[in-house]
Amino acid sequence: MKHIRIVLGWMCVGCLLLTSCAGGGQVELEAPTLADESSAPVEEGSPGVTAAPVSAPTSAPTPTGPRAVVVDVVNQVSAHALPGEDWEDALSEMTIYLGGEVWAKAESTSRLQLDDEWIRVAPETVFSFTQADDNALRINLSEGQMWLNVEGLEPGTELEIETPAAVASVRGTRFSVRVDEDGKTVVTTREGLVDVTGAGVTVGVGAGLESTVLPGGAPSEPGPISLREVFAWGMAQGQQLQAILPLINHPTILSQDGKYWGFSWTADSSSMMLGSFPDGAQFSEALQVNVSTGEQTRLDVPESFGHLTNSPKGTQIAYIMYDNGRQICVEAQPGADAICVSGGNGYLGAPYWSPDGEWFAFYADQSLVAGMGKPGLAKVLLQGPARLNLFKMRADGSELTQLTFAQNSFNSRQTWSPDSQQIVYVSAETYGGTGDVWIMNADGSDAKMIFAGAQKGYSEHVAWSPDGQWLATPSQDGGLWMFRPDGSEAHLLEGTQEMENISGATWSPTVSGYPLFFRNLQAGATAPDVYYIAEAGAQPQRFGSFWWGPYWSPDGSRVALGTYTLIDDQHVHCEIDLFQVVKPFWEP
Repeated sequence: MKHIRIVLGWMCVGCLLLTSCAGGGQVELEAPTLADESSAPVEEGSPGVTAAPVSAPTSAPTPTGPRAVVVDVVNQVSAHALPGEDWEDALSEMTIYLGGEVWAKAESTSRLQLDDEWIRVAPETVFSFTQADDNALRINLSEGQMWLNVEGLEPGTELEIETPAAVASVRGTRFSVRVDEDGKTVVTTREGLVDVTGAGVTVGVGAGLESTVLPGGAPSEPGPISLREVFAWGMAQGQQLQAILPLINHPTILSQDGKYWGFSWTADSSSMMLGSFPDGAQFSEALQVNVSTGEQTRLDVPESFGHLTNSPKGTQIAYIMYDNGRQICVEAQPGADAICVSGGNGYLGAPYWSPDGEWFAFYADQSLVAGMGKPGLAKVLLQGPARLNLFKMRADGSELTQLTFAQNSFNSRQTWSPDSQQIVYVSAETYGGTGDVWIMNADGSDAKMIFAGAQKGYSEHVAWSPDGQWLATPSQDGGLWMFRPDGSEAHLLEGTQEMENISGATWSPTVSGYPLFFRNLQAGATAPDVYYIAEAGAQPQRFGSFWWGPYWSPDGSRVALGTYTLIDDQHVHCEIDLFQVVKPFWEP
């Protein structure tokens, strides 16, 4: 029986520590350093220097035994093919022999192939392997992370990962091993089964599960993969461990019993704004949270507010105020005097800013929308028994403009084009019901229907790709559809046709907008499944489960996600988790 042991090694700045499974000894290797003057080469013919004899070159013997091949590198990756060689820039198709190493530095990664196995090396981690005997390879992970796909193992073949706290024995699977600075080991399994052993206790970690082992302790009982590890797997998706969503770090920025809602980033990406409604509170409060320090500042807005949103280009904030009838209010900066537009006792929908920050669009159901708080603000009179119509207004509260004039339909779920020149919306017979997608110029002209039968929804707006080329929306007949802004090339995305509860289509801040994320809530599930489509034409892949997000920062450097955990029938615990994008994996 062929037995494979893989030992994953980590490089700190200055040294590499590899632990031998067989003898328990340690070998310390120096990291590359600059040579001092005493070791500098001297020129031939200098005083007191005799030229070394020149001999005919001999061919270096070809190393035998197992070997790994570098498939690709991202950012700063160094390697040496054989032990004792100098570090050099790693290149694709470079062969790494026994004792050779591949060092992925900060915000970098490398992917390798070892026989039929794929290995992804995380930032600040070193890959190296040795041979214990003719049939066993050995790799130790003392700190860092690697993802492995060993689905090509022959029947009966076993693989072991050794860390300071545990041994993971594998029988054909996709899995990850992470070791933190304190020696804690985390094993997650995407497919197959991993036996994790620590302190003489072994537990099986099956697909979709995670186990943690502290140094000297036994493995924890397997539980669902944590949000941190779900997103860490964005570095290693699919059979060949491609980097689809390169995220690192994982601070939980907010956590409480209650709800968070109305999430919005500040224009400079330094903070996020949101509503917080703790359990037992009579009113919600508006918070601004610095994402670097975690410092929270309570914003001076009315207690009865909703849908707080920040201008994408400035300091203005907009929100709905529910006191004295519904009003949409704008403040030049948090805490400044508000300029409000009143809807009387009728309904005013949430404000949505144009990408250029000049306007925001909203919807209203009253026949009379009057300006308040700003002298001379225009009044708009709707003719007939209108349901919901769209309006826009300047960021300073001026130029209130009616955009649609429907008399028997509900126009809502509006989305601005990336260049702020057009608006798409859904026109339905009932509020939140199934409707048709329409497009118009930003001044309300040239309105036309471009897609029939968009799925019902309230806050689920049509998703416009960052390059302006595509729109995505779920259909009432199931599946996620994509079409051009003129309505052409409408097509059902492969792999989504059986999904009947799709929502939350979200493009990523890349040039193309891929990966495209969306949610699907299966019958009886407590949380929706999140899927992504890596590129045009690719099949959707399940990513994990969370309730809202991803919310990308304007500069594309961070993404926030939220989870709800049910405490009982009336209470939930909410968390907001924040991840940093490894750049330049992609550029917004």
